[in-house]
Amino acid sequence: MLPFFELVVNEGDDITGVDFNSFVELPAHYKPLYAFNEEKEIYLFNEEKRIVTGVMISANQPIYRKNPERYVLFRPEIIKIIRTKNIKQGFANNVNLDHNENKVVKNIKVVSDYIVNNINQIPERFRGLNLQAGTWIRSYRINDPGVWNKVKKGEFGGFSVEVTCEEIAIKLK
Repeated sequence: MLPFFELVVNEGDDITGVDFNSFVELPAHYKPLYAFNEEKEIYLFNEEKRIVTGVMISANQPIYRKNPERYVLFRPEIIKIIRTKNIKQGFANNVNLDHNENKVVKNIKVVSDYIVNNINQIPERFRGLNLQAGTWIRSYRINDPGVWNKVKKGEFGGFSVEVTCEEIAIKLK
């Protein structure tokens, strides 16, 4: 069995945290993003609104990493710290494409951002994804036509946070 590590971000430092979110084809947590009409809260494409919603970090979700080969996960209390630091440090609107520092997108803004406290807060479209309390969900308004077209074509399937953190070995039952 591969080892498991908890990813930890420290509340009181300026080193650990999430400074960028990346739009990627396949996020490591395998949770998709959806475009929706914010007025009806029905998940579908809407040219006027250009809003996408996705899972930033899925609580307690094992994520396979191959170099070195292991599983990692984020616990709900760490996700809360990560979210708070991301907002306080002014990084909430930092978005790039495919983890490429040369593909930073400036015309994307956060319009909704929250931690799921109970399963009733999980958007209906996400209910089949086995999300747990403590999961971080965010919505962006995309004002960049090129990025919006790529989302509509399915070139970006989800979000992937760029996190600087500690890894602590854990044993799971």
